[in-house]
Amino acid sequence: MRPLAVAALAGSLALAGCGATSPPPASIEIQAGMPQPDTEDDNALGLRLWSLDPRIVIRFSRGCDAAEYRSTASVWINGVPAVSGGGDRAEAVHLGRMTAGHAVTKRTQVAAYPGEAIHLRARVACGTRTADATRTFQLPAASCDDGMLRVYELHGRAEWTDNRGNGGTNLLRTGDLIQSEDGLSIAAGGRAVIGAAECNDFRLDLGPGEYTIGGYRSGARGEGFTGARGRVTADGHAGSWDTGALEVLPLGARCRSCTTVTPATFEVRAERVRVTDGAVLARAGGRTARVTAGEEVGAVCARRHCRLVGPRIFQLAEPWSAPLAEGALPFRAVRPVPAGATPPARELAPAFSHVSVQQLPAAGGAPEQLAVHWSREFRERRGGATEPQEGLLVWQRAGARQWRVVFHHRADEYTFLNITVGDTTGDGHPDVLLVETQGSGACGPRVVVGWAAGRERTLVARNECESGFRLARGALVVDEPVGPCPYTPGSAHCSGGTRHVVMRWRGARLVERRGSVTCALARLDPTRGCVARHR
Repeated sequence: MRPLAVAALAGSLALAGCGATSPPPASIEIQAGMPQPDTEDDNALGLRLWSLDPRIVIRFSRGCDAAEYRSTASVWINGVPAVSGGGDRAEAVHLGRMTAGHAVTKRTQVAAYPGEAIHLRARVACGTRTADATRTFQLPAASCDDGMLRVYELHGRAEWTDNRGNGGTNLLRTGDLIQSEDGLSIAAGGRAVIGAAECNDFRLDLGPGEYTIGGYRSGARGEGFTGARGRVTADGHAGSWDTGALEVLPLGARCRSCTTVTPATFEVRAERVRVTDGAVLARAGGRTARVTAGEEVGAVCARRHCRLVGPRIFQLAEPWSAPLAEGALPFRAVRPVPAGATPPARELAPAFSHVSVQQLPAAGGAPEQLAVHWSREFRERRGGATEPQEGLLVWQRAGARQWRVVFHHRADEYTFLNITVGDTTGDGHPDVLLVETQGSGACGPRVVVGWAAGRERTLVARNECESGFRLARGALVVDEPVGPCPYTPGSAHCSGGTRHVVMRWRGARLVERRGSVTCALARLDPTRGCVARHR
C-alpha cells in the first residue's frame, strides 16, 4: 500500500552523562520513520493502527565491557497520555562488549492511531555512564477516512472526553484533534468550529451544549454526530446528525476527479433542520423526507411518539419558534388595537421585514398616519433563491381601536426606494415622497401622496429618468435634464442643462410656481431648452 503521507516528524536529540567527570559512552540518533497502516485490518484508515520502525543508530565513543540498550515508547493525544494505539512499548537488550568507534543499529516498532503522537526514548548504559535520545513522531490525522477532526476555532471554555481511549476529560484547545466517539462539552457563551477542510470543506460550527463527535469516511458514510444544535457543511460521506428525535443525513457524493463538489449546508436546532445549500434526508417517527435548499422540517413529539412535519419554505429572518405549518404568515391591511394605541412595528409590514416607521401627526383635518418603509429577503417557492422585496405602506387611524392601510406601493426587483416626508399642502400634516430608481439612469416612479379633499390621494405621479425630486420648505422641488448633449462624443446621461422647478400647493393640486434653466455652456440658450444659440 502506498503511504498516505510522510508523518510530520519533530524531535530532539539529547545526550546526558552522569556528572561532568562521566562523559556519555555513546551518541544515539533516532532517525525518521515512515508510518504505515495495518494492511490486514479492514477498518477505515482512520481507525487502524499505524506503525513505524525508525532506525536507532548507536555510535560508541568509548569502549564498554557490558553495554545495555533500552527503549520505551508512549502514546499521546492533544498533549495528554493516551492508552489507545500501541501503548507503552519497552525493549531491553544486552549489547555486551563494545569498542570505541563501534556502531550498532536497532529497529524498534511502535504503533498508534492516526493523529496520535508517539514519544520514543532510547538509552544506552555502560556502568554508571549513560546516553539518552528522544524523538516525537506525529502521525497523520487521516481525517477523510474516519480519522481525527481538527479544532479550527475555539471561543470560550470547552472540554473533550476520550471515549475510545482512557475516558478522561481534558480542556480543549485550538488545533487539537478529536476522533469519532469522543465527547465534547462547550460552556455557555462558547463556540467551536471543527472539521476537515480537505474533506470537501467538511466542518461543524457548534455552540454551547453537549455533543458526541462522529466522522467522515471517503468510501462510505462516517460515524454519526449527536447534539441539540449545530451548523454543518458536509456531503454524503459525513456521519448523520442525531438530535434524539430527528436524524439528518447530508446528501451529495464527493467527486473523485474534481477538486470539490458543493456540499450541503444545514442548521439543526432542537428538533428542526433548515437547509441553505444542497439537500439532506430527514428522518423522524418512521418517515423520511428529502429537504432541499430553502426548506425545513421538524419532529413534533407527544407522549414519546414523534412525527415528521414538512418540508416547508422558511425565510431568512423567520424565527426558529415559528409554526411548522406551510405558507407565509398572511398580511392584514386592518389592525385592531387597544383604545388609542399604535400597532407594533412588526405588524405594520409583511412578515419577516425590516421596518422603518415615520409618524405623520394629525393636523388640518387629516387623521394620524404612519409611513412604513419595509424591506426583506423572501423566498417565493421551494428550491428558489431569496429575492429582495421592498415597499411603502401608509397606515391611517380609522378609529380609537383600529388602523388600516390607505396607500401601498411595492417596488420592482433590484431598485432603490427612498422615502421622505414633508408638508406640501400647507395643512400642517406631513405628506410622503416616494422615489424609486433603477440603473445608471435612475429611472423609476416619483410619487407624492398626501391628505386632500377629505382622503389620502396621489398628488403627483411621474415615471422619469435622471431627474431629482425632493421636499423643501413646503414645496416639491424638481431638477430635470434639458437639451441635447453639447459634447462630442457624448454619453447616454449627458444633457445640455438642468431645469429647476418649484411646485407649490394651490387649491387642490401642486402647480409650478417658479422655474429656471441653467445650461452647461455659455453658447447654449436657456430660453430654448439649452440648445445652441443662433449665430
